[in-house]
Amino acid sequence: MDYDDEAVAVTRDFTRLKHRLMPYLFRAARRAAEHGTPLMRAMVLEFPDDPACQSLDRPYMLGDDLLVAPVFSVDGEVEYYVPAGTWTHVLSGDQVQGPGWRRERYGFDSLPLLARPRVGDPVRRERRLGRLRLGGRCDAARPRTGRRHDDGHHDPGPGRLGGHRVPYPPGR
Repeated sequence: MDYDDEAVAVTRDFTRLKHRLMPYLFRAARRAAEHGTPLMRAMVLEFPDDPACQSLDRPYMLGDDLLVAPVFSVDGEVEYYVPAGTWTHVLSGDQVQGPGWRRERYGFDSLPLLARPRVGDPVRRERRLGRLRLGGRCDAARPRTGRRHDDGHHDPGPGRLGGHRVPYPPGR
């Protein structure tokens, strides 16, 4: 399969975005595990008192602070609801005022990704709170259990994931 330079650039940009959001996503996943709140959740769970959120089935909250509105149309047009407050578009930095409906057109290299009013840029927030550490030692420096295969990949052993105990589902 032949990928052109534009496809490679878009993939690179979204990979960089994911890396930029990893401290936030890690914190959100930890909160989800500790409190039982889904990492990806319907808007009505986050805004139960906002009647407009009752019937929304496409936009969702990713963790506590990010609103994601997927683009499903070929022409890139998306209509989504923004709850009360001044939200920040993570990719452009533009301010979006809610509450209200928005209709926008996006290329395949973007989507509506809004940070909650109290947050701004989740990466800057993680740095400010001292949770984002760039550089340092990687996991590979820790002793591992399991075995290394001839092809170089590491098998942590049954019931283990990356050196952390992962329980099997009941009945296994």
